[in-house]
Amino acid sequence: MMRIRTDFTEAPMTRPLICSLLLTLVACADAPMDSFGGPHFIPDEKSDSETYVSTNAREFILSGKVHADLPENFDTLEGEAKDKAVANAISSRLNHVSRSVKRHIDDVLRANNGGVTGEKANYFTYFRRQNSAESGDFEVVGDQVAFMFEMDLVGSYYLMHLLAPGEASRRTFEVEVSDYRGAANPEKVTVTVRGSEAKDAFPKYNELFADGLLDMGIHFGGDYNEGRHDIETAKWLVEYLLESKWENPTVTRFEDLKIDSPPFRSEVIVEGRKVVVEVYITHSDMVEVADEQKLTEAVEKSFAERDIVMYSGHAGENAGFILDYQPRHEIKAKDFAELKMADKYQIFVLDG
Repeated sequence: MMRIRTDFTEAPMTRPLICSLLLTLVACADAPMDSFGGPHFIPDEKSDSETYVSTNAREFILSGKVHADLPENFDTLEGEAKDKAVANAISSRLNHVSRSVKRHIDDVLRANNGGVTGEKANYFTYFRRQNSAESGDFEVVGDQVAFMFEMDLVGSYYLMHLLAPGEASRRTFEVEVSDYRGAANPEKVTVTVRGSEAKDAFPKYNELFADGLLDMGIHFGGDYNEGRHDIETAKWLVEYLLESKWENPTVTRFEDLKIDSPPFRSEVIVEGRKVVVEVYITHSDMVEVADEQKLTEAVEKSFAERDIVMYSGHAGENAGFILDYQPRHEIKAKDFAELKMADKYQIFVLDG
């Protein structure tokens, strides 16, 4: 699975974003191979599933060694009970390491941003949830366990210079880790920062086109603004597809689009063979209030079957997919863990 993340602001999906995806995955595939100089082989690190595509940031990896306290009765434990106690100690300490490192970086950036926050700030970071892990190497020493940790983040290109000025590709800075802010179990930890080898990423085109069908589910979340950008953009997309000669047996204008409408279809030639492209579109106003569960079912179907899943809607920390605001109907963030996903390579584009 590849994820393309755009900046999480209150603006809905922009038209250029939709155009760029359609042109990159569809129009370019229709061009002769020799116009691109033949096939290009992408190194393994370029297709890493955690790679983010950005024009103003890059990925960084932070690592270091830290200690965690073991329970007082650790010496009396045996077998699985002892292993579990070690695992619990590492997991708990790892959470505090992650928070302490993030807090330190935030403090450094806040000082360099001169009080400016949000989109206007010069320097920024994005930490994924559960972004840290231990390497699997640990050592029990007395009443503590020492272990190596690693965490990744996306940040401004000049992040390393701010955290640890210098010229080396790997640099270090110190962070005080404690179980609670300024309180229990403090420890000065030396953190190594380096840039990730994966500076960009590319779709696995061969896998997307392998079965002769490239299908997309594009889902517009609800909009509480009077201008209803969700409906405007959905209407623009339908009109764009129709004007571009995409076929749909039941939709000749935006008002014809229903929750059960067939997809828009087109064909491209990929390395001499025909590939069918299908685009499914949903928006909040295509169902009555009593039938809004159908919006959820459409998203679930995309997760379970489509090659590409796009969501355009309002977003925020720990937000899910808000599919309508009149009344509010959503797939909550906590429910994503239970969503069935296709047993194949997929691309998810989430824009909010």
